[in-house]
Amino acid sequence: MKKSITRNILLSGFISTLLVLTQVFLSVQIPTIYYVAVLFYFITYLTQILLIEFVKHNNHKFVLVYNLTTFLKMILALLFLIIYYLFLSDRNDVSGNMYFSIFFITTYLIYLVFNLGSFLKQR
Repeated sequence: MKKSITRNILLSGFISTLLVLTQVFLSVQIPTIYYVAVLFYFITYLTQILLIEFVKHNNHKFVLVYNLTTFLKMILALLFLIIYYLFLSDRNDVSGNMYFSIFFITTYLIYLVFNLGSFLKQR
């Protein structure tokens, strides 16, 4: 569990550092929502790690909890995007919204691959 938490902290730090470096060296203004998205994924995966830790020795419960938490992460990600588009985004900035969507989905895939690899190594 400690390794998974440490890996997620490092991954979140790495992605956040890339955002800061992009902003500094490319003179691009990165909206705060990008950092919030990284924090969102960190919290959702941290929650999943903690829940799975309680049932890791029972294979049936492990599969159930893993599938349930994965489903909940997808629902929460969908809600995050809905809230962003309805209340936080600039509807006139189509390219900005598209870039954020690409970043959000790419970040989701990075966390998914990273954590799935960690879970499979532990099992």
